[in-house]
Amino acid sequence: MNGDIFSSDSDQEEYFMSFESNKREQDFKKLRLREKFILDEERFTEIYHSKTILMFLGYVYALKINEDKINRLIIEYEEQEELEEKIKNILKEKIKDENKIIEILRKTENVS
Repeated sequence: MNGDIFSSDSDQEEYFMSFESNKREQDFKKLRLREKFILDEERFTEIYHSKTILMFLGYVYALKINEDKINRLIIEYEEQEELEEKIKNILKEKIKDENKIIEILRKTENVS
């Protein structure tokens, strides 16, 4: 041996071939990992957008439900206002009747 690492040219050639093979294999693995990452990223994006769309639809649906509830509450409130107005009118009539009765009683007291 004259200071060379390899005992023969064939050993050197075999080493470089295996080195090249290992390098190609590593490059292939990196490429596969990169492809897998890209696919995972696409899948994640797809899932994220799907969830975003579902959340948006859920929000719209919740707004619709709330709108229906609000409309029902408005109708109930309007009905309640109408009822309160009717009660006020009845009370006013009753007060008028009571005032008439009181007036009649005063007149009868004054007469006697």
